[in-house]
Amino acid sequence: ITNNGNARTRAKVTITAGAGGIVANDIKIQNQTTGQLFQYTAAVAASKAVVVNNRVDSTDLSVLNDGVDDIAKFEGDFIDLDPGANTIVFTSLATLPLVKVEHRDANY
Repeated sequence: ITNNGNARTRAKVTITAGAGGIVANDIKIQNQTTGQLFQYTAAVAASKAVVVNNRVDSTDLSVLNDGVDDIAKFEGDFIDLDPGANTIVFTSLATLPLVKVEHRDANY
């Protein structure tokens, strides 16, 4: 993921489960560039999404599982992106989840 700006920016991560869903304690996202890491400890039902939003399009930090607040099941860092290329690693045993990372380029 590339932040084309010259300042660190916030990221919103959406993980949509495949047909088999995602079991509890099976979602980890790491930005290897910044060293930030989070784990989501609840299950995600088939074809539903968990959204971890570091204030990209809201004023508050939020974690939603199928639209329901679930921040209590979030552990770690809300992800930021450094200027330039960032290496994001998703770890899960789930079959065919879709991972989407959104951000706005940031400049000083």
